[in-house]
Amino acid sequence: MLKYLEAKTNTGMMEELRVKVPQALLKGVKCYASEVNVDEEVAVREMLQEGLKRRVLRLYSEGKISIWKAAKMLNVSHWEIIDLAKELGYEMGVKGKALEKAYKNLEDLRESKKEKA
Repeated sequence: MLKYLEAKTNTGMMEELRVKVPQALLKGVKCYASEVNVDEEVAVREMLQEGLKRRVLRLYSEGKISIWKAAKMLNVSHWEIIDLAKELGYEMGVKGKALEKAYKNLEDLRESKKEKA
């Protein structure tokens, strides 16, 4: 059975978010909140923030988004993305689609120089 889980964003002005979750997940949230001695709302905000951070850093690490996009998604500077990625053990650097695009741009540049010569 699904239950409602309510949380508010953790930046400045709070907004309400209503989400249906499996009962087992809600039980886990309640247990976690009790264990760390915070209310469920705080626990959910912490979990959402941590989950978003890890998912965004994984996308960046896999080369699916740029450092600038990751910074925008987490509302931090690109320097903070680098620090977070290092801190949490994510690989950094150009790879995936970004690497393919860089190689294609390099090939295009080489071809245009050959045509001019």
